[in-house]
Amino acid sequence: MKTLLCTLALLGFLPFSVFARGELLNIEEAIEAASVNPHINSKLHGYISVNPCDKCKWVKLKVTPETLAEHRGKRVHLNQVNSLGGKPATVVYDVKTKTAVRIIW
Repeated sequence: MKTLLCTLALLGFLPFSVFARGELLNIEEAIEAASVNPHINSKLHGYISVNPCDKCKWVKLKVTPETLAEHRGKRVHLNQVNSLGGKPATVVYDVKTKTAVRIIW
């Protein structure tokens, strides 16, 4: 009787495990850039060009007021990103919209 109850309990979870095996979607990616060139206006809109390596193509990502900036582990104002011209940084971005979510240096 105990075995029958355990079997029924496990069968009850079977449908959930089948539906839980969905495809993983990659919604964000990060680029560890050797060099970045930001162009952000006073209203915090613009773009950041990111170069992953010396021989790689530049990637252009949109920047919005919702983009977070982080320097040495602390959140800073987004306008400080403009001082990064040519310096390395990590940029996390939304794959679908090509919008920078967070800029870290």
